[in-house]
Amino acid sequence: MKTKTITVKDYFEGEIQVTQAEYIERWAKDSQAHKLIQYGEHFSEMNDKVKQIEKLYEELAKQSFNISWEREAQKQLATIGE
Repeated sequence: MKTKTITVKDYFEGEIQVTQAEYIERWAKDSQAHKLIQYGEHFSEMNDKVKQIEKLYEELAKQSFNISWEREAQKQLATIGE
């Protein structure tokens, strides 16, 4: 009995004949690669968001410092004015 095969297009090998077992193995690897690509894209997006949040924290810290500095300056001016 002849083994069943189908023709698939492989990115590196072009059109090739594969058995059902080979097809399942290739499909599983492609599926895993696709998931890894998705996770990589998700990680990259999250990394960009973390960087944006870090910039916001830095900006908030600067503003907080400036507000505290202004309050201190106002207190000192009020003390001098008394």
